Amino acid sequence: FQIEFINHASLIIKTEFLSIVTDPWIIGSAFSTGWFLQNKTKKSSIEQILNCDFVFISHSHPDHLNPNSLLWLKNKNWDPVFIVPKFKKKDFTKDLLFSIGFRKFIELANKEKCELIKGSNFHIQMIQDLSDRNDSGLLISYKNKKIVNLVDIPSPDIEGLNNIDIAFLPFANGASGYPICWQEIMNIKEIIRFKTNDNLNALRVFHERVNKLGAKVAVPFAGYFTSSLPEDKFINKINKLNKPEDVFNFKKKINYEILNPLLGLTYSQKDNKFKNKFKFKSSKKVNNDFKIALRNIILKRYQNFTRKEMIDFLKIQDFKDQLVICINAKDINFEKSYFQVYWDFYANKSITKKKFDQIYMNHKYRKIIINVRKYSLGYTIRNSLPWEEFSIGFQARFKRYPNLYNFSFWDYFQNHYNFTNPLLGDYIDLWENDDKLQKLFDKYI
Repeated sequence: FQIEFINHASLIIKTEFLSIVTDPWIIGSAFSTGWFLQNKTKKSSIEQILNCDFVFISHSHPDHLNPNSLLWLKNKNWDPVFIVPKFKKKDFTKDLLFSIGFRKFIELANKEKCELIKGSNFHIQMIQDLSDRNDSGLLISYKNKKIVNLVDIPSPDIEGLNNIDIAFLPFANGASGYPICWQEIMNIKEIIRFKTNDNLNALRVFHERVNKLGAKVAVPFAGYFTSSLPEDKFINKINKLNKPEDVFNFKKKINYEILNPLLGLTYSQKDNKFKNKFKFKSSKKVNNDFKIALRNIILKRYQNFTRKEMIDFLKIQDFKDQLVICINAKDINFEKSYFQVYWDFYANKSITKKKFDQIYMNHKYRKIIINVRKYSLGYTIRNSLPWEEFSIGFQARFKRYPNLYNFSFWDYFQNHYNFTNPLLGDYIDLWENDDKLQKLFDKYI
């Protein structure tokens, strides 16, 4: 029995019967170059992933269902069985994997159990989110060991789970565009104050969940990313993430052990316990030249996205609300505007700026202004991806009136939107017909 941390939200568990990897983001960006891995994935870890029999994908965000990593692995003849959550809401996780070329799946509903290989004594149970979001984790039982991986579920359904040997829990915070990208709502001091309190709350929740699970060992998990392109200098400066050290320092008196995954994880048969491999091991950072080269390939592909493409996409939607939006396609520094689209979701049609300004004064309507990098918008729409691709990826700046969360709007364009372009089809075409991406990734690894 072996356990190894790979990167971000990815770990490998091996037994004499099988090996399983979770959420393998190993290379490239997530959220159309809005996020990058903090540390480079070791080549030896990638070789282990290529030998895994099973893969668990927790949800469809690209730091978990990562197109770059999956395309590269598929290109190396990787063909495992994918364990995916069966949500009540519409979800595209399985469809995207199918688009890339994977065909072997196990789908599990909330609390549904499965023995991965008959006679292996390796059982899994799906854990889903109670707040109706499409998010999941796993309970893994092997012989006398119980492992919980809650990835980054906001409200996991963990009632009744206890006596956990090791729990992988979210801790970092900072995976939201709010309020960093909503500067019309808060000034910089207010944002920093909000972030500080929010980070402390994430640490408090971490320790509460350890206690609720009765875990003997806890691991700060799924928070090892950065927004470090030159144009995201502001985001990287303001959006401070919790570090493993913050988890250690938050609470002095605990009756469980906390392991830093960046120091390696191992299970000692002799001591019958999980422990760190190293006292100190510095991780190699992801090279900035690689990040910029990848951004430039995607920028070149999607910078020609047009106003007509945006309007054609909005025309096929079924969303109706007393809401108007302005979509303003910008350059990477949010200085130059390429085009604007003004849309009335009640009438389901394009309107003029004059009409938008008139409605702007009508308190019966709610309004959202989205200033978004054109290449990120193009990547999202041409590949039929949800709008969290640019909102979580810090690729847009927002204004809203009144200052209320438009849940139905964001829920629709995350889970229920209509599309005609093949899911991830354009990016797959780029991968298959222009060898720049493949060469960049092969050289990097």
